[in-house]
Amino acid sequence: MEKIKVSVCMITFNHGQFIEEAIKGVLSQKVDFGLELIIGDDCSKDNTIEIVRNYEMEYPNIIKVIRPERNQGMMKNFLSTMQACTGKYIALCEGDDYWIDELKLQRQIDFLEGNSDFVISFHNSRFLFPNGSIKIQHKRGDLLCNMQDLIKENFIATASCVFRNNLFKEFPDWAKSLPFGDWTLHILNANYGKIKYHSEVMSIYRMHEGGVWSNIWTSNDPIKVLNAIRAKIEFYNNVDKLLSHKYACIIDRQKAKLFDKMLYECLRIRSGFKQDLLLLKFGISNRLVSSKFLISLLKYALKKYVILPVNNLNKTGL
Repeated sequence: MEKIKVSVCMITFNHGQFIEEAIKGVLSQKVDFGLELIIGDDCSKDNTIEIVRNYEMEYPNIIKVIRPERNQGMMKNFLSTMQACTGKYIALCEGDDYWIDELKLQRQIDFLEGNSDFVISFHNSRFLFPNGSIKIQHKRGDLLCNMQDLIKENFIATASCVFRNNLFKEFPDWAKSLPFGDWTLHILNANYGKIKYHSEVMSIYRMHEGGVWSNIWTSNDPIKVLNAIRAKIEFYNNVDKLLSHKYACIIDRQKAKLFDKMLYECLRIRSGFKQDLLLLKFGISNRLVSSKFLISLLKYALKKYVILPVNNLNKTGL
């Protein structure tokens, strides 16, 4: 039996209307190496399991389906599916995304095989919106990326990523409860080498209501946004420790931006004086309060607790 060089890690939950396209994108790959597809179905309530089981029976030498006894959540499903991957490399493709280039894997593996100092390969993607509109993720040519770039934002579309397997021993406990998993994974891997970006568009990333984390940031619910901001700041705190404070300056700048957004969200919900003091305490304890943000906070407090109350008094004729 041919040795597996690449494992495709595909997690899914209620992706019945999408999963077949995702599987076909993997099966269409033209490669000169052993390939396996590990599908982790987190107890879907639709027809996802029937679809993936049918493909497993049709392609028993390629597809393996993992299904727990009960729903375990996105992160646990992701980790257990990834742990079942036996290849030298792992390619990611969630059940609602799909590949559109039959040479995608061959290109990425050829590059990684020929460049041992690189640990991650990713490429350009199309974002597909529910109304049918399409947006190209990146408008730039091939380039090299590093840890500093990755800390600022997760620019790697999940379905575009291939990385070397077994670079680190285990996923940190603090990351297992996060609402996003691949960003931590990329940072853990990038600690061991360089990142290569290919400008070819070779995958589709679906933007839809099922994408919980991405939808939070455009939510009209400020409480949801505030909770997401807190989660992201805590993520940065843990990444700072993980990387032994080597990138503390970059991380602090990112946290400061989040704190600024937190102030805005607090204005939206018209929090009270006590909540604002707690917010300031949170900012100080997380090293977010620079002179710039103290000024922002003072302006915010002046408007909220001095100018607006005085204006209201004037309107009453007192």
